[in-house]
Amino acid sequence: MFSADMANTKEQCPEDFTNVFDKYSVEDVEYETIEVIADQNYAVSTGHLKQKWITNDKQDTVLFDMRGMNVWKKQEDGSWKLFRGIGQQ
Repeated sequence: MFSADMANTKEQCPEDFTNVFDKYSVEDVEYETIEVIADQNYAVSTGHLKQKWITNDKQDTVLFDMRGMNVWKKQEDGSWKLFRGIGQQ
């Protein structure tokens, strides 16, 4: 299980995520939203994520097939920003 604070740009990502972008090609990403519940300034969505990480040298492939939950926070301009991402493989 993982939980992560969300960042706006690659440069703002925690070091662990930056290393992923530098070492892997992320391919065949599929995400299905199952349910969304919103109340005032927060929303929670659940979903299913599949993706493939391939090392840049093409020597290793990691497959992910996981359930996820995201927490969204309403912004002052009325838009929604991903606040937390939680997943379990």
